[in-house]
Amino acid sequence: MPAGPARGLSSILAVGLVLLIGLVWMALGVLVAASAHPALHLPQPWSLLWAFFSVGAGLTAIALAWSLWRRSRLGHHLTLAFLTLSALAVVFDDLGWADLTFLAAHAAAAAFLLQDRSPYSGPPSANP
Repeated sequence: MPAGPARGLSSILAVGLVLLIGLVWMALGVLVAASAHPALHLPQPWSLLWAFFSVGAGLTAIALAWSLWRRSRLGHHLTLAFLTLSALAVVFDDLGWADLTFLAAHAAAAAFLLQDRSPYSGPPSANP
């Protein structure tokens, strides 16, 4: 792990929330692929496509959580971009209580990342 400032509580919470968001995306992908999602009834090709993108978003979030844990400056920026795009996908969906809760997790993760940027700052050569 690169040396740098101590990791604050907000940084640890951000990593945990991004990991949780990734796991939720993965679970959604599995539910859709198994046709077990209670509110989503799509023809098989569409449900498999939806599942593929959900699992892809989950794997992306998990990889970003790992890069945050490694204190990557690029990972920090990419995670903020991912959270923004993922939140937009949630907003343009039919908003229900589960969507609003998921959106709150996105907002909290972004707020924690913006609050404590010190673990991700440093010389670019030492912190890609």
